[in-house]
Amino acid sequence: APPLRTNAKMRWDDEFVYIGAFLEEPDVWANLTEQNSVIFEDPDFEVFVDPLGCNHQYKEFEMNALNTTWDLLLNRPYGDGGGEDSRRVDPEGWTMTLPPANPPLYCRAHVNGPINDPSTPNGGWSVEIALPIVSAQERQEDAGCGGTVAPTAGTQWRIDFSRVNWHVIVVDGRYMKDPERPH
Repeated sequence: APPLRTNAKMRWDDEFVYIGAFLEEPDVWANLTEQNSVIFEDPDFEVFVDPLGCNHQYKEFEMNALNTTWDLLLNRPYGDGGGEDSRRVDPEGWTMTLPPANPPLYCRAHVNGPINDPSTPNGGWSVEIALPIVSAQERQEDAGCGGTVAPTAGTQWRIDFSRVNWHVIVVDGRYMKDPERPH
C-alpha cells in the first residue's frame, strides 16, 4: 500500500469534468514556477484523459503544490513512438489552460500549512480542477477509434490519476531530493 493517502473525486456537467483530490503529505514542497515545466520533477498530481480509451490523442494535465501546471496532448504513447504537442515544446502548441481553449481549464492548489518549510509539518495539499470537456475531446477523430464521445449517462471515458512523490532530506533548512531514494 502507498505510505501516504491520496483521495480523488470527480463530477461532470455539460462544460467540465470536475476533479478534486487530497494528497496527504507531511512535507509539502515544490520548486517549479514556470508553466509547462516538467512538473513531475516536483511532487505532483496528474490527470490522464482518453475519452475513447484507445491510447491515441490523449491528454495529460499535471500540477504541483504551487499551482504550476503542464498540459499536453500525446498522439500516441511515448513507448509507441508518440510525440508531445504542448506549449513546453512549441510556443504555439496545444493547450487547454489558455485561450484559444474555450473555455480554458481552471485549477487551484491549496496547501494545509506552510510550503517549503521543513520546520513545520503540515497535513498535505489539495487540488481543484475544472477540465474543459471540449479540450478533452480535441483531435479524437484523429485517434483512429471512432468520433468524439460526450460524457452522458451510460458512456464511459478512460480517465486516470497519478501522484508523484519524492523522498526528501533537509539540508541547510531546505528540502532536497534524497539521492539515495529517488521515489
